[in-house]
Amino acid sequence: MKKYLKPATLPWFVLITGGMGIALRFWLLSSGVDAKGLLKSGHPAIILLWILTVITAGVVIYGCLPLVEANKYAFNFPPNPLSAIGEGILAFGVLVAGILALCRSTDTISVIMAIVGFLSVPMLLLCAFYRFKGIKPSFLFHSFVCIFWVLRLISLYRSWSPEPQLQRYIFSLLANIFVMLSFYQRTAFDAASGNRRAHVITHLAAAFFCCLSIVGSRDWFLYIACALWAATDLCRLTPMPKRAPRTPKKDEGHEPA
Repeated sequence: MKKYLKPATLPWFVLITGGMGIALRFWLLSSGVDAKGLLKSGHPAIILLWILTVITAGVVIYGCLPLVEANKYAFNFPPNPLSAIGEGILAFGVLVAGILALCRSTDTISVIMAIVGFLSVPMLLLCAFYRFKGIKPSFLFHSFVCIFWVLRLISLYRSWSPEPQLQRYIFSLLANIFVMLSFYQRTAFDAASGNRRAHVITHLAAAFFCCLSIVGSRDWFLYIACALWAATDLCRLTPMPKRAPRTPKKDEGHEPA
């Protein structure tokens, strides 16, 4: 079991279970909705979705146990073109989300969220360039994007609050919460106080719940971008190299005659 549950295999595991979750969500929304537009209670897809969620959470937490602390930025975030691409895709998703937010509504929260989103785009692109080069960005960049997700949660709450069924938006709620927490953990590394386990767990949880939120959402493009970003913008998933034991010098420890 330990042979396969290594930290390096967790992103692939989460993307596979996320794909299974997408199929279950298609099944639920195609055959589990009654005449009133409500989800049928006890539908097999709902049960299987929560079983899949519990299994994924357990495997991710167990797989992250070998990740001990490693605060050095250069070790955790070496140059990585794939991570840079993921951050660039997320920048495009945030840009489109900001434009659509203004098209859908011009209330104060939507306008502020869109403006913060537009300002987040060049910061994400700059972070993508830094990740490609292995350069440590300012902690202000990812923290600013975190503010965008706080505003997004506030904006989404207004559309979720009248919904009679929690099951309708629970995965979208969890997806946005974990994306926000992922940026918070990423900011912690930029400020030289990151936690590897918390970073990986929040990122993989964000990837999983974003996959489950794609089906039936008008912001499906943003959830796809977030899932790709969260699964690729991870810290190094290998254990820290063990230091070689210090060998004493030839005359060290000997008193002069």
